[in-house]
Amino acid sequence: MFKRKRNLRKLKHQGRKLRGIIVLFLIILLASFFAGVSYYFLVLSKKNTVLYVSPLASVKGLTTDANQSHIEKLLKEKHIRYQSIEPDDETYMLMLQDDQQVVFSAKKDITVQISSLQFILSRLTMEGKEFSRLDLRFEKPVIVLK
Repeated sequence: MFKRKRNLRKLKHQGRKLRGIIVLFLIILLASFFAGVSYYFLVLSKKNTVLYVSPLASVKGLTTDANQSHIEKLLKEKHIRYQSIEPDDETYMLMLQDDQQVVFSAKKDITVQISSLQFILSRLTMEGKEFSRLDLRFEKPVIVLK
């Protein structure tokens, strides 16, 4: 009889331990959920808002010559050889050495687009592929291979 009472006490004690562990797990889970939600609303949701005005984001404030000279400088820094740059209202048409066309958007950050161009050129060179046209105006670049 004493063994039976002792076994019942052990089972009750183990049940309390298990409930405590489950409650602790749920508290940690809820805390991490609320931390993630608050992080999203405080940081990530405001990421799309512009905190500063870039002079290269639009052509309106600067002359096309200033933008074109900035593009030429960036291309020289990245060691990208080109023939010509033709500015338009919303785009820049870049002609590379092998009659390859690259289209940049004047509305997006030109530094990011030129870095993407350098990366794509290196990848295509490693793979032994050549392109005739590369359009960087979109979120995902459009490549027309030869």
